[in-house]
Amino acid sequence: MISRLRSLLCAAALLTAGHLSAQTPGCRHGEADDSGMAVSVAVLAHPTRVAATLDSLLQVQGYAIGGSPEGLGRWNVQPRFTWLREVEEEDWHGDEHPGVQLSVETEARGDSTAVEVGARVLCKVPPAKGGPDDIGTMVELLSASMLATGLPEALDSLRAAGVDPLTPVARERETVHAPEAVGKFRMVGRQDYPDPRLGSNVRYARDDGRYVDIYVYPGMRVDSACDAACAVNTEADGFVAGFPELVRAGHFEEATVVRDERPQPGAGAPWAYGRHLTLKMRREGQVVDSHYYLYAFPGFLLKVRATFPPSSDTLRDVTAFVDELLRTLMTRSE
Repeated sequence: MISRLRSLLCAAALLTAGHLSAQTPGCRHGEADDSGMAVSVAVLAHPTRVAATLDSLLQVQGYAIGGSPEGLGRWNVQPRFTWLREVEEEDWHGDEHPGVQLSVETEARGDSTAVEVGARVLCKVPPAKGGPDDIGTMVELLSASMLATGLPEALDSLRAAGVDPLTPVARERETVHAPEAVGKFRMVGRQDYPDPRLGSNVRYARDDGRYVDIYVYPGMRVDSACDAACAVNTEADGFVAGFPELVRAGHFEEATVVRDERPQPGAGAPWAYGRHLTLKMRREGQVVDSHYYLYAFPGFLLKVRATFPPSSDTLRDVTAFVDELLRTLMTRSE
């Protein structure tokens, strides 16, 4: 067994074990029948600092967050059916993931903040040759322990960088002041989500109906522990790793990355790091081109998504749209 897994198992023994329940979806080999497990840890840190750190850790580990508190409370973490990067190449499991539902909740405990992280597998899967008979228990322990042990490690990194974890963190909303028209596209819709973590979505469309969506949101916190490149690459790699779940959810039948570019900012550019993924997708039986752009600006991330049938004219217009948007997009913190 890998050394990382050994260290997690040892660390978990120092935490508090418990049980939780979760809703189980349909499963090919049947639903898992255990009640899951939970581990707890208390940290000397302000609840808002803990919340911001948990948000970052969940994103780093590849979880999609449906909602999270600004301080104390419960996280809405989406189920995942992909292996954690730390163990995906290990031979103790097969390709099929049993699915895991994570439960995260914080509460005040004196000057400390107590965190309970629970994990429950959703489906039965056959064991790998030479691997443990009970894959589910291993997945639960690994999933819960990585987050629970990662929190104090992340807070220690902040202390080493001169940040006092006892100081509160304010979540700001980046309000988008987007131009009415960018290149051949005009603004046709906008949504500002109630949760500031989700930011804003603005849609632009050409006269023929082809459209581009932009998203402005806080994203992963950029700090001494994770710079702009780390934040962008973590999210972009997580997007690619989530293809099996997007296929499972019916968004498309297949997706392949055919080009992976890391554009460099020119002198005076307002952004620090970028990533551009070019994808070939099969959706409703048709092959389409899909482009995923992600840029780190001071205090927020900008994501641009465009999907269309193969067309050099559309690609040219989308490229011009992104180039102009990077020069004209403005935001203001509230």
